[in-house]
Amino acid sequence: MVPDYKRITAPVEKLVEMNVNQVKKMVEAQQKSTQDYMELAKSRMEAAANIKDTSTLSAFFKEQMELSQANYEKMIADSQNLVEEVQGYGEEVRRLLNESSETLQDEMSKKG
Repeated sequence: MVPDYKRITAPVEKLVEMNVNQVKKMVEAQQKSTQDYMELAKSRMEAAANIKDTSTLSAFFKEQMELSQANYEKMIADSQNLVEEVQGYGEEVRRLLNESSETLQDEMSKKG
């Protein structure tokens, strides 16, 4: 009996598609992060340019402290999301590799 090569290669095709999608997600996340950082830097420069006296200086520093805390919390949340994403990706890769191995064994046993 001739092995079903389409069936044998299907998990590999899924893995390739998954890899492409994962890279796209990572690039999009990096682009968004870069854009967010650029917008924050621009707004902070504008805020610094508007410092005219001690009260606006004090407000600027207070705002900087709040932004630092918010950015720290966002970084933690983003890191946790990345860990979850990588774990899910790893689990899916393992599932596809197991599926591929089982399919290959099944097709080889049909041959013999």
